[in-house]
Amino acid sequence: MAVSIDQLNAITNKYIMPKMADNIFDSNPTLKKLKDGGSYKSVSGGVTIDTPLNYAIATNGWYQGADTLSTVDVDNITSASYAWKSLFAGVTISEEDELKNSGDAAALNLLKSKMQIAEKTIKDTLGTGLFSDGSDSKAIVGLRDIVAVDQTVGGISQTTNSYENCAA
Repeated sequence: MAVSIDQLNAITNKYIMPKMADNIFDSNPTLKKLKDGGSYKSVSGGVTIDTPLNYAIATNGWYQGADTLSTVDVDNITSASYAWKSLFAGVTISEEDELKNSGDAAALNLLKSKMQIAEKTIKDTLGTGLFSDGSDSKAIVGLRDIVAVDQTVGGISQTTNSYENCAA
């Protein structure tokens, strides 16, 4: 009769590395730069997220001596308004798996490991969303949506508002 477990595996514990290796998530460099560079801001509330925008330059020009200077008031401030977006990552663990992963048998905490994966999943999805094209209305506004010439971003139509160095 053949035995399926050899003698060494029957009496020797496995060595399990004390830290889970990341084999999926490569850190999104754009998201990391935004967070590390201070451009990433956490907000605490509001019906929408509004950003005041300077969209045109002020009245200006060269003059000499006693030339008359233009005092035309230029409407050069507006606001972009964004709806809140929500992102989730599911964490599921059965009671049986939690029991099996307890005590000395738990080389790594299963729940903590799954929570770390969920956090990385959210970061990865957010990083990908930074480049989205606007095709998913539930996602954040991404760079491909912002630079397109036929979109409405922040409530401002890019088709009807081409604010290119506007001056009076």
